[in-house]
Amino acid sequence: MSFLNKFSDGTLRVAYTTLALFCFMYASVIFIQTMFTDRMTSDDCLWIEEVNGKKLEDALLITQILPGGNTDEAGIKDGDILIELGGQKFKSSLEAQKILNSFDAGEMIKYKVLRGTEVIETEVKVYKVFNALFLIFSLLGFGFLFIGHIVGYSKPKELTSQLFFFLGCAAVCGFVNVGQMNIPLMSNPILIVSTIGMMLFFPLFLHFFYHIQLKENSDTGN
Repeated sequence: MSFLNKFSDGTLRVAYTTLALFCFMYASVIFIQTMFTDRMTSDDCLWIEEVNGKKLEDALLITQILPGGNTDEAGIKDGDILIELGGQKFKSSLEAQKILNSFDAGEMIKYKVLRGTEVIETEVKVYKVFNALFLIFSLLGFGFLFIGHIVGYSKPKELTSQLFFFLGCAAVCGFVNVGQMNIPLMSNPILIVSTIGMMLFFPLFLHFFYHIQLKENSDTGN
């Protein structure tokens, strides 16, 4: 990262702050959506789009029903085919999940399922999920960014500071997708930022500590 040293300390500080603000706002939007405005709704079962390797058309296979859970109590069985949710059709599991997320905790949602040749209608009580894994990694990412910005701002031309700053940016952007159940990583072009963050985090992490080790060995040799 020696090319960064061509710029003045002031220019680097402005650049670091701008990038840190972008990463903070990006992660904050996903955090607010996942934990508050678009919190995931669950019905105690899993939906998959394929049966025996063949993709279902406008339907989902219901499987892994939690014994004693809400879907189980509604009379739905493993292997039933979900064809309508809350009176709405859907084309994918993502679209079906968005429909499910639009309902509040405790609401009864009408499910229309196909069991063999029989169409069955029933109601399932849903609830909102508290995503503890997402919360932990998101807060960890925000912590990385906060400390990384302080370190980078204090010594903008030092390689260790630069590595730790970019490590913080990668962490906050990538970690907001850990434990993410609402949306697949590549379902939204904006989330490519999270992909880049996760891809850069581990190389930066290794480079940061490898550089420290080399520096310690060099100091010891002297």
